[in-house]
Amino acid sequence: MPRAAKAVGAVGIGSNGGFTTQGPYAVAVGDNAGLSNQGASAVAVGYIAGRSNQGNKAVAVGLNSGQKRQGVAAVAVGADAGTINQGLSAVAIGDSTGNYAQGSYAVAVGNSAAESTQGYAAVAVGNSAARSSQGNNAVAVGNSAGTSNQGSNAVAVGNSAGTSIQGSNSVAVGNSAGTSNQGITAVAVGNFAGNSNQALNAVAVGKSAGTSNQAFAAVAVGNSAGASNQGNTAVAVGHFAGTSNQGSNAVAMGNFAGRIYQGSNAVAVGNSAGTSNQASNAVAVGNSAGTSSQGYAAVAVGYLAAETNQGNSAVAVGCSAANTNQGSNAVAVGYFAAKTNQGSNSVAVGYLAAETSQGNSAVAVGCSAAYTNQGSNAVAVGVGAGGKNQGANAVAIGYNAGSIEQPARSIVINATGTPFLCENSDSCYIAPVKGYVENSPATFYTLQYDPTTKEVFYFID
Repeated sequence: MPRAAKAVGAVGIGSNGGFTTQGPYAVAVGDNAGLSNQGASAVAVGYIAGRSNQGNKAVAVGLNSGQKRQGVAAVAVGADAGTINQGLSAVAIGDSTGNYAQGSYAVAVGNSAAESTQGYAAVAVGNSAARSSQGNNAVAVGNSAGTSNQGSNAVAVGNSAGTSIQGSNSVAVGNSAGTSNQGITAVAVGNFAGNSNQALNAVAVGKSAGTSNQAFAAVAVGNSAGASNQGNTAVAVGHFAGTSNQGSNAVAMGNFAGRIYQGSNAVAVGNSAGTSNQASNAVAVGNSAGTSSQGYAAVAVGYLAAETNQGNSAVAVGCSAANTNQGSNAVAVGYFAAKTNQGSNSVAVGYLAAETSQGNSAVAVGCSAAYTNQGSNAVAVGVGAGGKNQGANAVAIGYNAGSIEQPARSIVINATGTPFLCENSDSCYIAPVKGYVENSPATFYTLQYDPTTKEVFYFID
């Protein structure tokens, strides 16, 4: 077939260069370059460059660049760049860049960047960035960033950021951030943040934050915060906070807070608060509060409060209150109250109250009340009452009442201000008792005791 007549200012150099219907001022250089329907002022340089239907003012430089249906004012530079269906004013620079179906106003720079199906006004910069199926207005910058199926308006910046299936409107910034299956409107900022399976609306900020399986609307801020299996709407803020298996709706704030297996709806606030195995609905507030094995619905408030093994529904308030082994449903309020081995259902209120080994269902109220080895069901009320080794079911009321070795099932009421020895079980001690001079005019009655009913009484004349 003979070469068609040249349009005004058109240039065709090479075998079949600008062969048919070359537009005015168009330039075709190379074998079959601008072969058919090259637009006005278009430029095609290279073998088969701009071969068919190259748009006006388009530029194609390189082997197969802009080969078919290159849009108006589009630019393709590099072998196989913008090869087929490059959109209006699109830019593709690099080997195989924007190779197929690059959208209008899209930009792709780098080897194989936006190689296939780059959306409208999308940007891909870097080797294999947004290589396949990049959505409209999406941005991928970095080696392999947004490589496959990057959603509309998504942003991926960093090596391998948002590599595979990044949801629309999501953000991944950092090396390997949001690498795989990042959900819609999710945010991952930091190396490996939200790396794998970050869910819808989740936020991960910090190195390795929300790394794996961060659930819906969860928030992780800090190095390795919420790193693995963070539950729905959970919050982890701090270095290694909520690192592994943080439950739904849980909150961990502070370095190492709620670090491992924090239960659903649990709260840990403070450095190392609720660090390990904090149960559902538990609350730990204070540095190292509820650090290890805090029970269901338990509460620990204060530095080192209920640090280790707090039972279900127990309460510890105060520095080192119920520090170790607090039983279920127990209550400890005060500095060092029930510090070690508080029994189930027991109560300790006051500085050093029941400090060591309080029995089940015992009660100690007052500074140093029943401070060591209080027996089950015993009661000590008053400063120093039931101080040491108070027996089971014993009752001590008053300052230093029953303070030394109070026998089991005894009662001591002391208002003298001076401790006295109680030697017998099943006995009652009361001091002081008012005395009268013999043959005084006062009326006296003799107390009687009924061992069957346990009633104390007197007879009226």
